[in-house]
Amino acid sequence: MKTESGKTRIKIYNLTDNKFCDESRLKKIVMDVLKKERFYSLTLINVIIANASYLKELNKKFFKRNKTTNVISFNLGDTGEIYISNDEVDIAEDLYYYMVHGLLHILGYDHKTKKAESFMDAKCRRYIKKFFSD
Repeated sequence: MKTESGKTRIKIYNLTDNKFCDESRLKKIVMDVLKKERFYSLTLINVIIANASYLKELNKKFFKRNKTTNVISFNLGDTGEIYISNDEVDIAEDLYYYMVHGLLHILGYDHKTKKAESFMDAKCRRYIKKFFSD
Protein backbone atom coordinates (compact mmCIF):
# COMPACT_ATOMS: atom_id res chain seq x y z
CA MET A 1 0.00 0.00 0.00
CA LYS A 2 1.35 3.40 -0.97
CA THR A 3 0.68 6.19 1.50
CA GLU A 4 1.19 9.90 1.15
CA SER A 5 4.21 11.69 2.54
CA GLY A 6 3.74 12.36 6.24
CA LYS A 7 1.03 9.72 6.70
CA THR A 8 3.30 7.24 8.46
CA ARG A 9 2.52 6.86 12.16
CA ILE A 10 5.52 6.54 14.43
CA LYS A 11 5.32 5.02 17.91
CA ILE A 12 8.17 5.17 20.38
CA TYR A 13 8.53 2.61 23.18
CA ASN A 14 11.29 3.40 25.66
CA LEU A 15 11.58 0.22 27.74
CA THR A 16 14.62 1.63 29.52
CA ASP A 17 15.62 4.77 31.36
CA ASN A 18 17.15 6.26 28.20
CA LYS A 19 17.44 9.98 28.87
CA PHE A 20 18.12 10.84 25.22
CA CYS A 21 14.75 9.61 23.97
CA ASP A 22 13.20 12.78 22.60
CA GLU A 23 10.07 11.45 20.88
CA SER A 24 9.48 14.61 18.88
CA ARG A 25 13.04 14.63 17.54
CA LEU A 26 12.95 10.90 16.74
CA LYS A 27 9.73 11.31 14.79
CA LYS A 28 11.08 14.31 12.86
CA ILE A 29 14.18 12.38 11.85
CA VAL A 30 12.13 9.37 10.71
CA MET A 31 9.86 11.57 8.61
CA ASP A 32 12.86 13.42 7.16
CA VAL A 33 14.51 10.15 6.09
CA LEU A 34 11.29 8.75 4.60
CA LYS A 35 10.70 11.96 2.66
CA LYS A 36 14.25 12.21 1.33
CA GLU A 37 14.28 8.52 0.40
CA ARG A 38 10.83 8.92 -1.20
CA PHE A 39 9.63 5.89 0.71
CA TYR A 40 5.97 6.09 1.64
CA SER A 41 4.81 2.47 1.87
CA LEU A 42 5.10 2.22 5.66
CA THR A 43 1.95 3.10 7.56
CA LEU A 44 3.51 2.44 10.98
CA ILE A 45 7.02 2.48 12.41
CA ASN A 46 7.64 1.25 15.93
CA VAL A 47 10.89 2.34 17.57
CA ILE A 48 11.68 0.23 20.64
CA ILE A 49 14.53 1.09 22.97
CA ALA A 50 15.43 -1.95 25.05
CA ASN A 51 18.40 -3.44 26.90
CA ALA A 52 21.17 -5.50 25.31
CA SER A 53 19.84 -8.84 26.53
CA TYR A 54 16.52 -8.19 24.79
CA LEU A 55 18.28 -7.49 21.48
CA LYS A 56 20.50 -10.53 22.00
CA GLU A 57 17.38 -12.70 22.27
CA LEU A 58 15.93 -11.17 19.10
CA ASN A 59 19.24 -11.68 17.32
CA LYS A 60 19.34 -15.31 18.39
CA LYS A 61 15.70 -16.01 17.52
CA PHE A 62 15.53 -14.32 14.13
CA PHE A 63 19.12 -14.29 12.86
CA LYS A 64 20.63 -17.31 14.66
CA ARG A 65 23.38 -15.10 16.13
CA ASN A 66 23.96 -15.56 19.86
CA LYS A 67 25.41 -12.10 20.51
CA THR A 68 24.38 -8.58 21.34
CA THR A 69 23.98 -5.92 18.70
CA ASN A 70 23.25 -2.20 18.65
CA VAL A 71 20.18 -2.25 16.40
CA ILE A 72 17.82 -4.77 14.81
CA SER A 73 15.09 -3.85 12.37
CA PHE A 74 12.29 -5.63 10.59
CA ASN A 75 10.33 -4.72 7.47
CA LEU A 76 6.94 -6.32 8.04
CA GLY A 77 5.26 -5.02 4.90
CA ASP A 78 3.42 -1.85 5.86
CA THR A 79 5.00 -1.82 9.34
CA GLY A 80 8.62 -1.34 10.30
CA GLU A 81 10.13 -2.15 13.68
CA ILE A 82 13.44 -0.80 14.94
CA TYR A 83 14.94 -2.17 18.17
CA ILE A 84 17.80 -0.16 19.65
CA SER A 85 20.06 -1.37 22.45
CA ASN A 86 20.11 1.23 25.20
CA ASP A 87 23.39 -0.29 26.41
CA GLU A 88 25.07 0.91 23.20
CA VAL A 89 23.89 4.51 23.61
CA ASP A 90 26.42 6.76 25.33
CA ILE A 91 25.34 10.08 23.80
CA ALA A 92 22.19 11.34 22.10
CA GLU A 93 23.69 11.06 18.62
CA ASP A 94 24.16 7.30 19.16
CA LEU A 95 20.44 6.78 19.66
CA TYR A 96 19.51 8.71 16.53
CA TYR A 97 22.29 7.14 14.48
CA TYR A 98 21.09 3.61 15.34
CA MET A 99 17.50 4.58 14.66
CA VAL A 100 18.38 5.91 11.18
CA HIS A 101 20.60 2.88 10.58
CA GLY A 102 17.71 0.54 11.40
CA LEU A 103 15.34 2.57 9.24
CA LEU A 104 17.71 2.36 6.27
CA HIS A 105 17.74 -1.44 6.65
CA ILE A 106 13.94 -1.39 6.48
CA LEU A 107 14.20 0.67 3.29
CA GLY A 108 16.46 -1.98 1.75
CA TYR A 109 19.99 -0.83 2.50
CA ASP A 110 22.60 -3.27 3.79
CA HIS A 111 26.27 -3.28 4.68
CA LYS A 112 27.48 -6.64 3.41
CA THR A 113 30.57 -5.04 1.84
CA LYS A 114 32.97 -2.39 3.11
CA LYS A 115 31.79 -0.03 0.36
CA ALA A 116 28.13 -0.53 1.32
CA GLU A 117 29.01 -0.11 4.99
CA SER A 118 30.80 3.21 4.31
CA PHE A 119 27.91 4.41 2.15
CA MET A 120 25.34 3.54 4.81
CA ASP A 121 27.41 5.11 7.59
CA ALA A 122 27.78 8.36 5.62
CA LYS A 123 24.06 8.41 4.88
CA CYS A 124 23.20 7.94 8.58
CA ARG A 125 25.55 10.75 9.59
CA ARG A 126 24.11 13.12 6.95
CA TYR A 127 20.56 12.49 8.13
CA ILE A 128 21.25 13.17 11.80
CA LYS A 129 23.72 16.02 11.26
CA LYS A 130 21.13 18.77 10.93
CA PHE A 131 19.44 17.69 14.16
CA PHE A 132 22.68 18.09 16.11
CA SER A 133 24.27 21.06 14.38
CA ASP A 134 22.74 23.59 16.77
